[in-house]
Amino acid sequence: MKRWTMWVLMGVTVGALLLAGCSSGGSTSNPQVRARHSAADIGRVDLYVIPNDEPGNATSIADRNPLFVGLANGDVTQFARRSAGDYEFVFTDWNRKNIIERDYLHLRRDRQVTVRLEGTEANPAIGFNIVSVPQ
Repeated sequence: MKRWTMWVLMGVTVGALLLAGCSSGGSTSNPQVRARHSAADIGRVDLYVIPNDEPGNATSIADRNPLFVGLANGDVTQFARRSAGDYEFVFTDWNRKNIIERDYLHLRRDRQVTVRLEGTEANPAIGFNIVSVPQ
């Protein structure tokens, strides 16, 4: 009985180590998200990435911290991993909670997504919008 228990524990430990070493690729990898600032006449921005399983119901950002901070026009961030699920993306003025644009997006496993702020203040017909660009 003791020998069987030892083999089970060794198998669990080795399995855990193998899983820990497989953090990239495979069908179980978490999605990755990055931000791109493409709004030519908007100053620096922050991007909040907030879990939200009720798209359309805005989440307060008052007690939240942005995932990406101080992006200038043309900046593209590195990818950051998130868990799969529904998220709210909120672009604000840099270092302030003044919301420029918000949108909702479902992040799926094994995906890399670029969330882009685009539009211009000079041409309101274009408007501001968040564009999800699968990689």
